[in-house]
Amino acid sequence: MSKMKTICVHSYKGGTGKTTFLLNIAGILAKKGKTILAIDYDLRAPSFQSYFKMTKQSFLSHYLLEEKTIKEIIFPCKIDEKANLDLIFSSMEFLKQHSTQRDKLSRDDAKYLAKMFNLQKSLEEKYDFMLIDTIPGFFYRSIDSMIISDIILLIATPSTSNVLGIEELCSNIYSVLKDETKMILIINKIEDEGVDADKEIFEENLAKLRVIGKNKFSHVIEVPYYNILSERIHAFEVQPQEEFLESLLGVIELFE
Repeated sequence: MSKMKTICVHSYKGGTGKTTFLLNIAGILAKKGKTILAIDYDLRAPSFQSYFKMTKQSFLSHYLLEEKTIKEIIFPCKIDEKANLDLIFSSMEFLKQHSTQRDKLSRDDAKYLAKMFNLQKSLEEKYDFMLIDTIPGFFYRSIDSMIISDIILLIATPSTSNVLGIEELCSNIYSVLKDETKMILIINKIEDEGVDADKEIFEENLAKLRVIGKNKFSHVIEVPYYNILSERIHAFEVQPQEEFLESLLGVIELFE
């Protein structure tokens, strides 16, 4: 097996389709025969549990706080007989009930970065890809995820706040990452049909995102808006929406 690639999926704010995008990518890769580990590292609004049923209360925070081993927090997810997808969950309910642990995980503490490096190193022979769903915006744990990643996918929609936020991310975080990190801008939901936005503002923001992508990122991928398909993992369905999945294959090609 070649070296595992670590891919961080980030956004400036919530509501961009970040988690749905990650899980669809994970599903496509798994169905292609790749071994995949998907990690819910969005400690502020974890959402893997919205898509998958958990069989035990074991979370990423348990590992970061040295309460459980790596093996204990990994859940197998069988899409079909051939696909190999494992998951690591996070839980907002758990962190709400354990305020001390929550406060620890929000601090600028290098030991959590070290724990993620250790997780990565321990699993690099087992998986082809490790996909990390991060906290949107500027947070220490998001930065940890980006530091250990080979590829960063920034998911954005053509809104004014996203444009301003991405410019700030590029200036304050992305500019200090290692040079070999591949930066890919995903402009998600680019068709304004069904999107609550003024058309002129929408087009202006879309144009600005394209300029930012050209100047600051190695690649820019535009993913169409499919209103009837939102918030579903189409890659796991028996008869997936081929047009939607086809739009993601261009992203996967950049992982090679």
